[in-house]
Amino acid sequence: MTISYTVDEARCLVFEHWVGEITRRELAEHWRIMTTDMTAMGCKGSLADISECAFHITSDELTEIIHSIVIPAIPSKSWKAAVFVRKPVQFGVARQYGAWTGERHQMEIFLDRELAIEWLMN
Repeated sequence: MTISYTVDEARCLVFEHWVGEITRRELAEHWRIMTTDMTAMGCKGSLADISECAFHITSDELTEIIHSIVIPAIPSKSWKAAVFVRKPVQFGVARQYGAWTGERHQMEIFLDRELAIEWLMN
């Protein structure tokens, strides 16, 4: 799988790592697995490092996955999502995610991984 995650129980954070080509199927599978993981969903937030991936997914497909999987599973408004990017297209995809989930939780986009972690911890 091109998307993996680990749970840092000490910091109560989920760290996602996205590598390579991300398709609709891979993204849906990742979010289905992660959002049904009670340990992960018991955390206060996640850092999605999408800096090493390329997206092969349409805006409509992303929207459908967010509405059918992510929004119903977001634990509460206290959930925070940080997204680490390096490329403009990654920033654009992260903004789309933020636009669709904005009322459900806080989301910020970062160019510095350490600042993202610091934001999640506060």
